[in-house]
Formats: sequence, C-alpha cells, structure tokens
Amino acid sequence: MLTPTVETLSEIREPFFDALLERSKDHQVFLVFLRHFGCLFCREMVADLKSVEPTFEALDIEIAFVHVGTEEQASVFFREYGFPDAARFSDPESRIYELFGLKEISLAKLATVATISGSIRALRSGARQGKIQGNQKMMPGIFVISDGQVVRKFVHESPGDKPDLMALIEEEN
Repeated sequence: MLTPTVETLSEIREPFFDALLERSKDHQVFLVFLRHFGCLFCREMVADLKSVEPTFEALDIEIAFVHVGTEEQASVFFREYGFPDAARFSDPESRIYELFGLKEISLAKLATVATISGSIRALRSGARQGKIQGNQKMMPGIFVISDGQVVRKFVHESPGDKPDLMALIEEEN
C-alpha cells in the first residue's frame, strides 16, 4: 500500500495540506479520512475521537479530517459531533484518498461478516446510520503525520474495522 512521502505530500498543492505539513513540524497531526457523513462507522469514529480529544490535546496532537462531502454537509456534521472548528478538507473526487492509498470497494463487499459485526458493535455504541452524503464505496483510514512524514497509519480492510485510537498515538509518544 502506498504511504505518502514528504515529497508526495508537498505536491498536493492545497493550502490545507501546506498548513497541515507546517503544523506537523511542531506536533503530530491525526489525519482522519471519512467515508461519508451518514456512515455508521464514521459517526462512531468521530464520537470516539471526541471522547479521546482531551488526551490528544494534552499530548498536543491535532485532529484533522478529509471527507467527500460538501462544506455545508461538513459544517453540520462536525458541529453535531462537537468539532465545529475542526481542520477539514473536502475531497469529493477522492484525489487525496487515492494519494494516501485508500481505495473504493464494491457494494458487494459492504455485506461481509466483518461489516455486519462492525455494524452491530457501532449500533450498540449508540451510533446510527444516516443519509448517504458522499461516496459510500470509499474506504476510510487514519494517518499520523509528524514532521511532514506519515509515521503511523490504520487503513481499514472493512468499513466496520475499529482502530484503537490510543494505540495509534501511544506508539509515537
């Protein structure tokens, strides 16, 4: 799987990523790629991030998001989940997803045992499926960036995979 290099990240030529790389010189950036705003698993992930936000803040780790929705959808979604001012980038064509090695999956692969068991877990945690707003076939992922380098990542094999957020940061701190 592709992991972007400093050169690759620098080639993105978007102010969001220029600023992200600059900020990563001073502290780690936890870059979260979401599937779509109605995604049960993305809603669970963002709620989980909100619960660990105080720990991230204490460790000087910034949370940033890449999504496939519109800025209007993002504003509503992130306000609802307690991240109204979150650093975020809209990538409706999934260019940045592809650069980070994230792929689309077939709709048939959404009906796997892993996805179904993940759905049960997410529903039990209180997450709810919403209206599809974006590309439901795009896979999510998390990349920890420090000093302009991807130092740790979690790439979902199934949309229902649940990363251990603390393990992703503890290895680096």
